[in-house]
Amino acid sequence: MIIPVFRVMTTQYPILAATTIEAGMVVTLNTTTGNAEPCDLVDVPVGLAADRNRASEAYEWVNRVSDSGNDTRASGMLSVYSLGEFYVDVDDSAVTTPAGSSITGVIVSDCVTTVGQLLYTAASGQIDDTSGSATAIGNVLEAATSLDSGIPGEYEPNSVELADDDTPRTWVKIRLQV
Repeated sequence: MIIPVFRVMTTQYPILAATTIEAGMVVTLNTTTGNAEPCDLVDVPVGLAADRNRASEAYEWVNRVSDSGNDTRASGMLSVYSLGEFYVDVDDSAVTTPAGSSITGVIVSDCVTTVGQLLYTAASGQIDDTSGSATAIGNVLEAATSLDSGIPGEYEPNSVELADDDTPRTWVKIRLQV
């Protein structure tokens, strides 16, 4: 998930209905079709997903009830943030929908999140601190912390399942440089 603090540019790219991506994940463009998809280690990132592209499940809070919570269904376009500062959530693998589907966080769970740490693309649209053959996309501005997500209903009963419903997600403030 993502909470924009400051953004320079928002663009839109076509996305296939079968492509699953959560808001905040790193986006690349398929070199053959030009469609947006989750970025992997060797892909060229174009920004962070501003929308999610998956169907909601029963009791899950959604923006667009008419489109079953899929932010891209009506237009077939994924909004993508480029350059700016954002809070993104850490993948704690404890967040699931009421039906039991895992909601993957943006930052890999074992990522070093000290201030100044360089961040790189990782598998399946996530962000990590491991460079290898990955592309640098930004750096950490604030160490991991718990804060209210600002998303209405996120911690309401039956909206998501957490290991401890009184413990909000962990967020990291990053500077995106792509």
